[in-house]
Amino acid sequence: MASIFVRSKLLQLLCSSLFLLCVVPVPSKADSDLEETLKAADTAAETYASGLDQRLFSSQILIEQNEKMATDAKRVAEASVMFYEESVRDHCPRGLKCLRGVPEEKLPEILRDSILARGKAEDAQKVLLTFQQDHRQVLAENVLSPGHVPSKAIAVESSALYVDPTASPPPSTASYTAVPVFFATNRELSNGTYSGKRGVLQWGLAWLTVPLDHRMGNLGAMPFFNFATKYFPSKYIILKSTKTLAQAEFQTGVSQVQKGMHSDSALLFVHGYNTPFEDAVRRAAQVAVDLQFRGPIICFTWPSLGEESQYVADRNNADVSTVVAGTFLESLLTQPGIQHVHILAHSMGTLIMSTALGDVFSTDKDGMKKISNVILAAPDIDSDYFKARLYPRLPIGKTTFTLYASSKDKALELANRLGGSYPRLGQAGQKIAVLPDITTIDATSVDTSFIGHSYFGDSRTVLSDIYHLITNGLPPEQRNLQRSSGQNGRYWKIPN
Repeated sequence: MASIFVRSKLLQLLCSSLFLLCVVPVPSKADSDLEETLKAADTAAETYASGLDQRLFSSQILIEQNEKMATDAKRVAEASVMFYEESVRDHCPRGLKCLRGVPEEKLPEILRDSILARGKAEDAQKVLLTFQQDHRQVLAENVLSPGHVPSKAIAVESSALYVDPTASPPPSTASYTAVPVFFATNRELSNGTYSGKRGVLQWGLAWLTVPLDHRMGNLGAMPFFNFATKYFPSKYIILKSTKTLAQAEFQTGVSQVQKGMHSDSALLFVHGYNTPFEDAVRRAAQVAVDLQFRGPIICFTWPSLGEESQYVADRNNADVSTVVAGTFLESLLTQPGIQHVHILAHSMGTLIMSTALGDVFSTDKDGMKKISNVILAAPDIDSDYFKARLYPRLPIGKTTFTLYASSKDKALELANRLGGSYPRLGQAGQKIAVLPDITTIDATSVDTSFIGHSYFGDSRTVLSDIYHLITNGLPPEQRNLQRSSGQNGRYWKIPN
């Protein structure tokens, strides 16, 4: 009887199993993939939610910071306006009418200060308005549309950056600002890109974004994936757009920047070997920001191939570019409104600009009066060639020339070997180049990269020295430099 009962139970269990196999389907591969997809979606949702919380928190911090800065700006504005009005009442009973026709240098000192205070007040009020706009923008971009790269931002309306009729500037935000760099180039324009091949002289405007927390001397290494750089304007100096201009448009844009900044000066930057177009304008923007230069920034960019192995090809292109550079320099010196041109040339670019200067000086000595400074940074020129052929043709004694050299410059060491072991003009040491009416500065002591060739833009010490030279017009004895001497004479040295 028991065995019959057991057999009955086993038969019942077998039937139940067969029923389940028939009714309940076995999970297929598609079902398994769907389950994995759903799990991945759940994980992504959790990550998104966590990221949203973080963005909300960061947004609130930004708003609180902006509110504090706005409050401080408002206080500055109110105090400056009050100071200005009190000064006018005390020293100018008839109000602003008494300022008409009176040269600024003849005004009472306190009144001159009050006029400056008024300007600061207006600037502070603009800052206040900008922060108020940024409050709404932070909410709109980081809270209402979390997870997305901002497509629009509040553009800081600034006469100093307003350039018309050229390319529209990218928007400035609370994390980065837009900087215009005008350029002239003899690079070939191919598929919208300025290449390393030779072309004809063209003019244009590049807009770049520079992080507001940019550190002096930091060009910023670009991310490994260059296509992603447009998403990190708060971390890197980024080229946002370029536009080719007619020469008349170029001149109009330069004039408008001058008017917006109330400046009669221009900074001309000429890059060196192994520099593609994008790196050239990025460096120009970085140096101009670090020097706090008030005026248009102009970059002459010649067809460097942008490859370390193409030194000879770059040298040939540099030689060919000297005539084009001279043509451009002549046009720049006739630009209405420009009274002071500061030239900063680096590496192989010093050969181009030294040759061009000599050519222009031979035909337009009056135009040379507008050139206030010529800075030769790490010049990649045969020292003997410079002394014999270039130096006699330059406006020596009529323009301030400054030469920066270093004995840690490995790029010039390589150029030395390629050139038959003859010293380069930018090499320091006991035989450092010392010439009459050229201020030679040994920058060996500054912190540099492994190559040590771009110290003019990477070193805060050198940038500070250039700032005092260009902005304040200080001679070397009034800057933080030490006297030294070598086989060729006395020179200056950046202290350790």
